[in-house]
Amino acid sequence: MTRIHLSIGLAPAFALMTACTSPPPATQPVRMQKIEPPAQGEKRKLSLRTGDPGTVVGDVVAANVDDLAIARVVVGSGSAVIVPESMGATLLHVTTKDGEIEDIEVRVAAGDPLHHAVGVGESFVVPMTNVKDYSVGLPDVVLTSLTSDGKNLVVTGRKEGRTTLVLFTASGSHTSHQIVVLGSKG
Repeated sequence: MTRIHLSIGLAPAFALMTACTSPPPATQPVRMQKIEPPAQGEKRKLSLRTGDPGTVVGDVVAANVDDLAIARVVVGSGSAVIVPESMGATLLHVTTKDGEIEDIEVRVAAGDPLHHAVGVGESFVVPMTNVKDYSVGLPDVVLTSLTSDGKNLVVTGRKEGRTTLVLFTASGSHTSHQIVVLGSKG
């Protein structure tokens, strides 16, 4: 039987960098959630928060979810990254290289609105209310463009990686958005 391990949060191999003079926000450590093997006839359960991906590790060759409105999955290098999209529950189906299939119940709760996970080519919108300027730590990871009325900033994933978007207000304060771009749309 192939063992599948689950973790919540972002892989520690990503570096966090910003282009502003203030110190970068502290990165959150990867939260590990020990999930015991389920009792006979029961499924494992995984709890996530929107914007805070989880990873299934263990010779994963395929994975999918029943409800793409709740979460999506990106598979690669023997693991699957589950990207929570909205609150709710769905079933994750994981296939290992041994051909074993395991179903995992995924529950998604509200997360931090300053954390964003998108695939390459996917976008999200950041309101620019009271924002004077902005800076992107690694502009090769995301593409940014202001809408024609200047009220919103559209952020699109360019390549796999992690970066920070810092919004500066006229009063001198700033807000940092942590962005993770996954290798492809799930």
